[in-house]
Amino acid sequence: MKKIREINFTEFSTIYQQHLIADFPEEEVKPLYVIENAFAANKYAAYILEEDSQVKAYATFMWKDKNLQLLDYFAVTRASGRGQGIGSFFLQELAHTIKVKGFIIECEAPEKARDKEEQEIREKRIAFYLRNAAQMTTVTANVVGVDLRLLYMPIEAGLESINIETDFLSIYHNLEPKEFYLKSVKIIS
Repeated sequence: MKKIREINFTEFSTIYQQHLIADFPEEEVKPLYVIENAFAANKYAAYILEEDSQVKAYATFMWKDKNLQLLDYFAVTRASGRGQGIGSFFLQELAHTIKVKGFIIECEAPEKARDKEEQEIREKRIAFYLRNAAQMTTVTANVVGVDLRLLYMPIEAGLESINIETDFLSIYHNLEPKEFYLKSVKIIS
């Protein structure tokens, strides 16, 4: 039986080492100490989807105000196999489990892809979130040199209840080291 569980930083650090650093491009992987500091400040949480004691998927969230959370990392483990509905199941269960206005979601901008294959992957990622009730916004951000399209997944409140630009920036600008994130995270359109 599939089960969602919130995990602590120690458990997350294992996920980070075993999965996250392989699942995400190097430029998108925060140093583990940044996440550890956010956990310690009660500004970060991680969840896993387990079945038969095996991690099938994981997700992390960060926030300034816990009522609106940024989906920081979301992945189905390679061993679980992608494209089998695990991600959709997990995302929908997270939406039922975490009581917030909604989730801000970042996806790499397809138009900034290096090649056609990468562009298709980025478009599929956006389509996945749209199929799962997220809404595309008109906002593009740049986070540490990566252009990201912002989506919003309403849980208890619609997009009109937030200021996506201000709220997105405030979440990142709340991370330590503040000076780095103040310089490295901006809205570009």
